Amino acid sequence: DRASLLAALVAAARDVGPAGPDAATGAGVVRVDTSAPSLRVRTSKRGRMLRLWAYDDATLAGTRVVVDGRQAQAARRARVGVSLARLRPGRHRIDVEATDLAGNIARRTIILVRKAR
Repeated sequence: DRASLLAALVAAARDVGPAGPDAATGAGVVRVDTSAPSLRVRTSKRGRMLRLWAYDDATLAGTRVVVDGRQAQAARRARVGVSLARLRPGRHRIDVEATDLAGNIARRTIILVRKAR
């Protein structure tokens, strides 16, 4: 309902300008971020390196890479590189995610199969 939406906005809103009415609109402007960041994930030709780029219209809070259930990287950066050189031959699950300050999360799962040499 409208009252609970207003209460949630007032409780969580961050003012990005000076306090008081906005010169252009009079009453002020509220920007609500409902879009998750976008992700771009690439592995090197031999699958020894993973690179993650995260993009967001607002402010990115952080990125995370999990390999086979173990956190490999967590950062407050939009670009992350993770070495996969120590992975043994076999099937590996790589989960990547990016979160923006509004709490929107983008997730992607990659299956990497490393062949025995």
